[in-house]
Amino acid sequence: MQFLTVCIYTFQDRTLRAAFPLDFYENRMACVVSSDVFDDLSGYVMIFHEFIHCAQMENGEPELKNELRVARCRSFLRELLNALDYEYMVWQEWKEGFARLIENRLRNKLELAENRGGIDLPFNRVTFYEGGERYISLLFGQNKELEKDIETLFRHMLNGQVQQELLMAAEESGKYF
Repeated sequence: MQFLTVCIYTFQDRTLRAAFPLDFYENRMACVVSSDVFDDLSGYVMIFHEFIHCAQMENGEPELKNELRVARCRSFLRELLNALDYEYMVWQEWKEGFARLIENRLRNKLELAENRGGIDLPFNRVTFYEGGERYISLLFGQNKELEKDIETLFRHMLNGQVQQELLMAAEESGKYF
């Protein structure tokens, strides 16, 4: 991993935490943050969260994205809304849920409060992060090998491969729903 420091824009009263390819960096993934992220330990955990997104890009994300109809057939979005909504939901659950799971594991190790954004009304896109983390935790409980293969994890999520009895047990305990 290579660190690159470039200041393109000064952020005033704004925070930035993101990971995306940069054209001036030969479209390689980069973790992009504002300087306030270095103010406390929680900020370093967020940097790692964004690094997870970089790792996802290097480990099958483009190929997985190309397989999604939402990535191939944007002009048909309205016609295929139900199927595409499901794929997009799974994509967000995988993308952000996995990063959140790793983030919260780090937070637990560092004795920081877990990130539980998205569980309160009104629901928004962050709700997918929470649901994704919980669903991934269920899948990991079912199959530890998925922790080592995020591409197969995505496919399991897309295909809804979770044992029914595990899902029912989670529902009864309140740990998933």
